Amino acid sequence: METRTTSGIVFIYKNKIMLVHPSDRVWDNSFSYPKGKIDNGESIKDAAVRETEEEIGIKFPRKLLSNKNLYRIVNRDEEFGGCIKIDYYYLIKLDDNLFGKYFKQDIVKNKFLPKGELDWGGFVSNKQSKGKIKNRLKSVLKHIKKSYQK
Repeated sequence: METRTTSGIVFIYKNKIMLVHPSDRVWDNSFSYPKGKIDNGESIKDAAVRETEEEIGIKFPRKLLSNKNLYRIVNRDEEFGGCIKIDYYYLIKLDDNLFGKYFKQDIVKNKFLPKGELDWGGFVSNKQSKGKIKNRLKSVLKHIKKSYQK
């Protein structure tokens, strides 16, 4: 059975999570965080930085990604024929300074979204994200709650 491995960054700002929406999907239960396939020979960290830049136009510094905030989800992905999907992600809680430096606003400008791949990106409240994020990625929300909303 095929295994697909991805890496990305989950940004949290004022109890909102950065999500992106694939162009060819319905609006409910289809969102993800910025992530993508890890290339051969590429580290999890390098892939997370590259994919975040490719998907939302943010080149987040590698040095700010800590393995203590690295999580992994392993499950079967029906979207890709039932293959095993391993998703790595870094949880990053943005303060006002980091948000202002890298984002400046809650919505990603269309010019940064890859045409034909994503049609929306932005920060969504934790409550709203429950109905938007893909079912197989909902454990991300549990990690956020456990890590940052004590």
